Amino acid sequence: MQGRIQKAVTCSTLFLLIFLCMAEAPGTCQSREEKYQKRAAKVAEKDTRGHYQLGLWCKKAGLEDRARKHFEKVIVLDPDHAGARRNLGYVRYRGQWMTAEERAEVDYRKKLEALEDTDVKGHFRLGVWCRRKGLLAAAGERFRRILDLDPKHRAARRELEAVEAAVVEEQVAAYVDAGKEKRKTLLADLRKRDRILPGKVKSWIEFISDRLQKKPKHRGREVTRTHHPKFSVKYRLLGRTRGKNLSLLILLHGGGGTQVNERSWEGFKRFKDTPFDLVAVPRVWDDSTGAGWVMESGPLAVVSVIEEIKRAYDVDPNRIYLAGSSMGGYGTCWSGSLEADRFAALGIIAAGYSRGGARLANLLHTPVTCHIGENDTASDHIGSARELRDRMDKHRAKNPKGYKYLYKEYPGMGHSLGSPAYRDMFEWMSAFKRNPAPRRIVWEPFTHQRYVTHKHYFYWLKLDRPRTGMRLEAEIRRDNLVAVSAKSVRSFTLFLNKDLIDPKRPVVVEVNGKERFNAKVVPSLTALLETLAAREDPHMIYPYRIDVGR
Repeated sequence: MQGRIQKAVTCSTLFLLIFLCMAEAPGTCQSREEKYQKRAAKVAEKDTRGHYQLGLWCKKAGLEDRARKHFEKVIVLDPDHAGARRNLGYVRYRGQWMTAEERAEVDYRKKLEALEDTDVKGHFRLGVWCRRKGLLAAAGERFRRILDLDPKHRAARRELEAVEAAVVEEQVAAYVDAGKEKRKTLLADLRKRDRILPGKVKSWIEFISDRLQKKPKHRGREVTRTHHPKFSVKYRLLGRTRGKNLSLLILLHGGGGTQVNERSWEGFKRFKDTPFDLVAVPRVWDDSTGAGWVMESGPLAVVSVIEEIKRAYDVDPNRIYLAGSSMGGYGTCWSGSLEADRFAALGIIAAGYSRGGARLANLLHTPVTCHIGENDTASDHIGSARELRDRMDKHRAKNPKGYKYLYKEYPGMGHSLGSPAYRDMFEWMSAFKRNPAPRRIVWEPFTHQRYVTHKHYFYWLKLDRPRTGMRLEAEIRRDNLVAVSAKSVRSFTLFLNKDLIDPKRPVVVEVNGKERFNAKVVPSLTALLETLAAREDPHMIYPYRIDVGR
């Protein structure tokens, strides 16, 4: 009997492993993305049937965005393709294909033509109908017309207020979901309705947070891919996903070319036993260079992995760490300096200062440790490590209370450092927690010659057009004075909360010794939206904004 049970369990386990392998796994098993790429390569540009079948496959596989792309391609080739139209949400109405909203618009215009201009009850019924159909702009028009006819019409005023609130909610939701360029347009519209009551701050935070939770999350597999629209990197997630306030380490592998990168990435799956609850190991996107983590895809991949894991698990935002070896070590210096406000500590092994132009000044509150072999002379790894040490020494000499770092050289050792070095690095890093709201910060934006920086927010500062050469050193004092030293910066935004200032008293902002603002601050919807959507971090939510120099 016991043998039968063991045999049954063994068979069940085997079938489960085969199923998981077929679903999505590394090595010989293909991920959905890899399967999609193979299928897509066989579809010609003008193959209507091929695009339709691929769209159906994508929809079944859960690749909704890709499915939509192929269905849209079908109706470009064949505007009357019923299957593609229906999958895109169209209906046939009066001999034409329309979306549900377009059909409602047609019906609305017909109802409006039949309505007397002074018919208050008719306008009210039509306004309610429009709101239920999602035609918020039209609903607003009807309720405003009623108030023109009868300014004391309470029901119309209540309905108008509800419609206007729904419009703002739609815009806020669209902002959370949108890309960089569309966000600019939406933000400009939202600034017209920026002021909110103090009692509404909490509800707006909850609304934005709920919307963020609807964005892509980690799929729950050990190896999966991010949902980044441009750089969908695969990554391995190790450790335990259950529990509260989990710590997270992002670990960047070394490498160079495709085969070396793959071996290095696979080799890092050994880090299952670390001081951190979760260890995420992304696979570098750019295999064309030995500096793939410094290319545009590097920092964006790091951020997208963090965001998707945070949405899926209860990660402590103040215990997120970044470390890497060799190429990954230079990537850690680069992304860690760029995104210093995200990390509790940085770890660099068999590498050093990223000579592409990283700014270590940003590490005022972000401890960093560097471990290097004394004989690691190839590509001057030892030279870059010593340069990192010397640069940190200079920063620390000016700010003895900040710029914490640990530098360690291993006598007689080369580029390959063993497990003890990693263990020492991890133990040192794990002792730190991030301070999400330091009262004094230094920000030196920087970019790469191949791409512009995507970093517009740093702690409680924002720059619309950050570039190398800018510098902001800002301190919030206990008397509500914000003293800013600015170099090559004409305008910037301050985001504030009750941990930093007393909103019941005027806030004074001085830039290079000159007063630029002196007034009380009021809650701002766009301040909540921008700061929460930018980092999805509950410890970095700011309900007040001050735009300086605009």
